[in-house]
Amino acid sequence: DDKHHHADYGTYPAYNAVVEVVGGNRWGCCHNTLQLHSAVKRGATTFFVVQNLTATPVLKEAYWKKNEYLSVSGSRSSAWTTATMTKAPTLSMVVQLATNVRNATEAEIAAAPMVPPQHRLLVLEVVEPIRTELDISDWKSVKFRANFWPREAVGIEQLTIEQQYNDYTPVVGDSANYYQLQLHGVRFTNCVDCWMKGVRVTHTGHSPLVNHHIYHNTFEKCDFSQPYYPFLSGIGAVVFGGGAHETLIEDCAFNEVRHVELRSSSSGNVIRRCTFIETDPNFALGYSYENLLEGNNINTMKGTLW
Repeated sequence: DDKHHHADYGTYPAYNAVVEVVGGNRWGCCHNTLQLHSAVKRGATTFFVVQNLTATPVLKEAYWKKNEYLSVSGSRSSAWTTATMTKAPTLSMVVQLATNVRNATEAEIAAAPMVPPQHRLLVLEVVEPIRTELDISDWKSVKFRANFWPREAVGIEQLTIEQQYNDYTPVVGDSANYYQLQLHGVRFTNCVDCWMKGVRVTHTGHSPLVNHHIYHNTFEKCDFSQPYYPFLSGIGAVVFGGGAHETLIEDCAFNEVRHVELRSSSSGNVIRRCTFIETDPNFALGYSYENLLEGNNINTMKGTLW
């Protein structure tokens, strides 16, 4: 049923959302980190990685099994920093293991670049080909962690969220750009195979929709419109960031939101048959790649594309 949200949120803490779907991290295994050992070509499904045998705790095999999800992080070398970037682009990926992690064979070890002392060479095989090259001469500190524990197969359908009350009083200690009731409408964090369908979000104190570290999600026939602060820096956007991958945004409408952002290493996403009114699709914060926009209607005349 269509449920209409009418609420006075008082002095609700900034950056919370009315509806949140949140997965987690296995904090107890964050030290179980594998380092990329050699370059990986775009389209590859196999990685050679090394584990430092002197690190503690040792690798827990239970966290590196078939169908587990891994988070991958890294950053470009400083040579990639340009005059238009404040720092080198960062990498954020989600991969799913196609097989259990295994020790490299003798032939693989012989063919690989020299493995550092006190390290062992392991092999990761993933389900989907990667969409970027991981040349270790360009990337530094590319790390695989088995601490990604996503929320899976959660849907939000036929819901309307409207923040009817807004307070312009600045919160003590914050800058003039941040106000009370700075609520997101919906937020997905660490989610896989989740979806929204037929959802309307309007008049939010912050962003109508925020996504971080999502994979294979779907947003269909949703309407996001008129946040209270559409033109303050960092506020009022629909955000697919912090690594949004292989996600479909289809038949949605965006009306007077700051941006629809595919940012911070987002890849493999499709925005199709959507309507943008005084809103722009936007690639922000560096290194978004292999995303597709097709069949969209973009009508923006106010000069707010910044």
